[in-house]
Amino acid sequence: MTDKTMSKYAKNKKVSDFINLDKSDIFSELEEPLKSECSEEVTAETKIVYDIKITAWKIKYMKYEKLNEDMTKIQDVI
Repeated sequence: MTDKTMSKYAKNKKVSDFINLDKSDIFSELEEPLKSECSEEVTAETKIVYDIKITAWKIKYMKYEKLNEDMTKIQDVI
């Protein structure tokens, strides 16, 4: 697979930000999102804030998993 073809494939899979064709290890590290910590003081307000943070984390984690899956597919092609 040529560099141009690989770049196009990576862009199509939306993982091009994590690929650098000028390096021997072309894949940069994809960082897993950190899960939100629960507050020690539990109130209705802190629970709502925590639930919002956990929901945002779940969305980021799903995106992370998808990107990781797509990067694995690209590695398999190479």
